[in-house]
Amino acid sequence: MGLAVVHHTFFAHRGGAARVANLLHQRLGAEGVDSRRTAEVADAATGCTLVSPDAVAAVARGALIHLHATADWLLALSALRGHPRVVITLHDAALLTGGCIQPFDCPGWHQGCLSPCPRGYANAEERQRHLRELLYELAPYLVSPSGWLARMVRQALPGLPCAVVPNGVSIPETIDAGAARRALGIGAEAFVVLCLAHGGETSQLKGGGLWTTIWDAVKQAVPNALGVFVGGDAMRRDGDLLRLPYLDQAHLHIVRAAADVFIHPSLADNHPLGILEAMAAGLPVCAFDVGGVPEIVRDGVTGRLVPVGDAATLALVCAEFAAQPHVRRGFGKAARDLATRCFDERRMARDYLRVYGTLEGA
Repeated sequence: MGLAVVHHTFFAHRGGAARVANLLHQRLGAEGVDSRRTAEVADAATGCTLVSPDAVAAVARGALIHLHATADWLLALSALRGHPRVVITLHDAALLTGGCIQPFDCPGWHQGCLSPCPRGYANAEERQRHLRELLYELAPYLVSPSGWLARMVRQALPGLPCAVVPNGVSIPETIDAGAARRALGIGAEAFVVLCLAHGGETSQLKGGGLWTTIWDAVKQAVPNALGVFVGGDAMRRDGDLLRLPYLDQAHLHIVRAAADVFIHPSLADNHPLGILEAMAAGLPVCAFDVGGVPEIVRDGVTGRLVPVGDAATLALVCAEFAAQPHVRRGFGKAARDLATRCFDERRMARDYLRVYGTLEGA
């Protein structure tokens, strides 16, 4: 009997965890693996089976269960007691804390959450303790897309296995920039700055509150700049700033082809797909030096990294690309080459198959 895997997420379509699960599911299926998808929310027309967090094992029928995300980790882990083969990918730090998706500067993820929680999460101390009890009882195989988060996991959960499997993305065929701009009504002379995040400017983790500040500084330095912000809930244009809602990958591919540079002002991040996809499209990346981002962006080679929160410097290094098109193109080529070598979805699938093989042979 061959390998069977169930990939479970909260959303069926949106967000990094769902997108990784979908890519992995499709790639494994193409390689002959019995791969299935379950989710808790059908946010798009997909082939996912909708289940609650406590019903994943019931629909798995003895398959290896790969948890990527859930609305209720306590409920999901409790229901998996006794299941022999569970892989959990930590797309954020939620399993290490009593409520935080990313702990920022709070040491509670390894020292223990406080009661009351300084950030206001209810029952954080009890929730964190319960999570750790369940994780040690279940003994899943943990995976982190970044070495940064893996080091945190090994410190917070000693004794549990934790492998690093970097995220992968589809490497698209290149689209002529001129054709992409004509399709979008963007002039050839514009310097196009792209920002992208689920939640848009309301996303605190992704630095959405800084987007306008960064854009204003870029626009002041580069009069022919055009900003494109993707990921909000509506479409509107304010002068040379275009805000777009969540787009599917086909439309995003055209937008990326029309852009000159990708800005990622995330204040906390693990291994962001937005950066990987921008690099795969041949865009240089300007980002904060935070979390697992420096494991993707090579400063001075594929993009520029600046201290976290320094919006002025982030805008400055972005504007510098406008004055140096040959440098920009060189960075973009290096970014695509790196994405092709190291961050392809097929490599991700091979890495996960090795993880699954460890459990299959146990």
